[in-house]
Amino acid sequence: MTKITQTTIDHIEVSCNRSYDQVTTSLQERLGSFGDPSKLRSQVSAGATWAQIEKAIEDMLGSSGLCIFHKVEHGDLLSLQEGKPRRVSQYAIGNPLLAIRMIQHEPGVALYAPLRLAVYEDGEGKCVVACDRFTSLLGRYQHPEIASTAKLVEQKVEALIADVTGEERPTSEPESQSAAATGVATGRVKNETQRPPELKPLDVLIGRWLTEGETVAAPGAAPVPIVASDVYQWVPGGHFVMHPAYGRIGDVGVGGLEIIGYDPATGQYRTHFFDSQGNILTETLSCRDGAWTWQGANARCTGVFSEGGRLMTARHERSDDGIHWEPSMTVTLRRID
Repeated sequence: MTKITQTTIDHIEVSCNRSYDQVTTSLQERLGSFGDPSKLRSQVSAGATWAQIEKAIEDMLGSSGLCIFHKVEHGDLLSLQEGKPRRVSQYAIGNPLLAIRMIQHEPGVALYAPLRLAVYEDGEGKCVVACDRFTSLLGRYQHPEIASTAKLVEQKVEALIADVTGEERPTSEPESQSAAATGVATGRVKNETQRPPELKPLDVLIGRWLTEGETVAAPGAAPVPIVASDVYQWVPGGHFVMHPAYGRIGDVGVGGLEIIGYDPATGQYRTHFFDSQGNILTETLSCRDGAWTWQGANARCTGVFSEGGRLMTARHERSDDGIHWEPSMTVTLRRID
């Protein structure tokens, strides 16, 4: 059986004033080399632990957190064909640990990992670095860990391109191709907008909740109590959920505002959390087998409802590198309305 899926891909081209040699040299300085995969296989056969394998892979990564799997010099053949020098290279780059994190959920991701990066001289002799935005390549995969990991890889790649070209990082969203802007802020509004049926499952969150719990003990640090008040409510129009939260972690007052919506382009819920310390956290939100998962690049949470939907136990985790995760806090939210 053949299955054909249509998707929209965001393509990025960054033209710069640095030479091809400067860009490719800088690129290779910031990228490690995956090297010979047979060395890893020999470690496995020798009885190495997964922690030892992870360490071996981490040692292969460059300062960008990425490495080169292979490089193709298209310019060599073009130069022979055209009889004049051409500079065109393709790099397959990525992070093996991040790749397998996604592939374990959807083997089809292997088509895109490692991702491809092209470096070439255009008709005016300027150096161009081009790639497809990683999150758009993987947008059709709905597993929350794939979305958050793809975003992490994308951030590493865009930071790498900015470093080697000396240009600003690409904007996080492509330029709109719409002929006319619409929405409340533009003054162009419709009499009625239909609420996507995919938003219905979020009704389980709606209400006022009393939150209690504690941080997870760490070496040299005892658990710290957590108490908070959380309110989930639909904003006017019913297309987004607004979630203000206020409370304390130990003696520190904390809070923030979360906005939850549905992204029809990816078939996922997306959340944006603006916390009381000035941080902005973007996550995907999904529900599988009764468990709700908020998944970000460096923070994630799994919430499970009980007592007929009146109690949710939420286990939070954090990661400094997006690879290794550790428990951070556990709280229970009890509905009080």
